[in-house]
Amino acid sequence: KNAVMFNFENGSFTTDKTDVAAYKAFFDDLWKNRNGKAAEAPESEPRLPSDEKLVSELQLEPEPLPPAPTWPDLPAAEQLQFNGEAFPAYAVRPQHPIQAQLVHAIQASKKSIRLSLYEFTLPEILDALRDAKKRDLKIEIVMDYAHVYPRGLDHSGKPRRRSPEIQALMDEGFDIRVIRGLKSTGSMHNKFALFDGTMLNAGS
Repeated sequence: KNAVMFNFENGSFTTDKTDVAAYKAFFDDLWKNRNGKAAEAPESEPRLPSDEKLVSELQLEPEPLPPAPTWPDLPAAEQLQFNGEAFPAYAVRPQHPIQAQLVHAIQASKKSIRLSLYEFTLPEILDALRDAKKRDLKIEIVMDYAHVYPRGLDHSGKPRRRSPEIQALMDEGFDIRVIRGLKSTGSMHNKFALFDGTMLNAGS
């Protein structure tokens, strides 16, 4: 509900046959996942658990992770050229290392990096941004207000705190702007990056 009514979100569209075929393979795997099941209308109105029950379940030991999926090879992604470096048109976890491509894009940038982030918890990306800052690139970051100025308690009952990576961005003088979503529950939920104003990364 927040996503369609109160959040800042973004979307991109493509008809590239290779990209579409890759995401079709990804969707097919999700559709056939052993944890999935067909959704059917319940015979009676579902009773949602209380907030207390949800919190108590968060405090339980998590179940072991299932075995990693075995996928057939996805169609080869179209290669993009950016400042003399090659990038895939798409990357899908767990087969492809998305984080490594983001570090590569930061390293290949020569003028500017503009990030629109819901949250920030990746130390490898922080290190790449530090290096870019030393190279005098213009770096601008827009983040969700609630992650930069957290309030209240987390699921364990402890005060919410900003991530060490966000704290480092603030301490080290990065140019950050914060935006609230619409109304009290909305978020700045975007996740995209612009490199030198000529290459875009968007995705979950």
